[in-house]
Amino acid sequence: MSEPLALAEMRHRVSGEGTIIRCQNQPGVGYWDTLLAAGAYGTVTGLIPDDLQRMGELVRQYASLPLGGTDASVIAVAGRIKTLRVAALDRRHFTVVRSRRGEAFTLYPA
Repeated sequence: MSEPLALAEMRHRVSGEGTIIRCQNQPGVGYWDTLLAAGAYGTVTGLIPDDLQRMGELVRQYASLPLGGTDASVIAVAGRIKTLRVAALDRRHFTVVRSRRGEAFTLYPA
C-alpha cells in the first residue's frame, strides 16, 4: 500500500479462516511485536502534542458515543499523516466519526 494506513488496537488478529482471535490470550503474541518492529505495517508512530489536542476535541465532539482515547488517538494520527484509511476490527466509532474536513474513513478490513 502506498497510501498511509492508521492501524487501530493490535489486540486482535484474523486467522486464515477469518476468525478473530484475541492476541493477548494466545501464545506467540510477540509475533505481532516482531512484525511491527520489522515494519510489516509501515512506520509505528507515537503521539505528539497536536495529537493530544485533537484527541480532546474529538472526545468532546463525540461525547454521546462515547468516543474513548484509543479510538480518538487513531483518528488524530490518521489526520496528522493525512489518510482516511483506518484498519480496525472494532468499527462502531470509526463509522460515525469524521475527519476535520467531514470525510468518512475507509475501514480495513473492508
